Amino acid sequence: MTDDRGFTLPEILVCMPLCLMLMTALVAAYGVISQNYIKTASQWAYIEEVRTITDIVRQRVRRADNLSISNSHTLWVKYEGLTQGNNDRLQFYISPGNNKGVFLLNGQPVSSDDSRRYINIRDIVFEQPLPHKVIMRLTLENKATGRISTVESSMYSRFIWMKERYGDVGDGE
Repeated sequence: MTDDRGFTLPEILVCMPLCLMLMTALVAAYGVISQNYIKTASQWAYIEEVRTITDIVRQRVRRADNLSISNSHTLWVKYEGLTQGNNDRLQFYISPGNNKGVFLLNGQPVSSDDSRRYINIRDIVFEQPLPHKVIMRLTLENKATGRISTVESSMYSRFIWMKERYGDVGDGE
């Protein structure tokens, strides 16, 4: 039978610094990996937010029969569907409770929860230099990196452009 009294002092003096170095390296590696993950996730959320908002506005503007802008943060889109006319309101406002920007389509928020976690919409401004053209400036803040950038997109309504160019086309006249 062996007499096991635990670790001896020389064993502790040799193993303790090695264990501490290993633990420090693991904690540091975890910190770097988690920080890189947050940065990567925030960059994907940024790209997704730009794509989502731009696609929604572009789809609405492309098939619009009438475009109008009120107070530079609200775009009214009117178009005729196959069965009946339809109106869409694309609007940006800053929520007074948490001071975050919100983009709405007909009163409903568009952003996903992931996007709201990593990205803050600072501003969305609409301009209409021509009856068939809308310029949208989208300013986003990446919360993980602190970076603020503005993306500008020009969008065109094919129907309004056709009406301007060729006039209203009647029923086979």
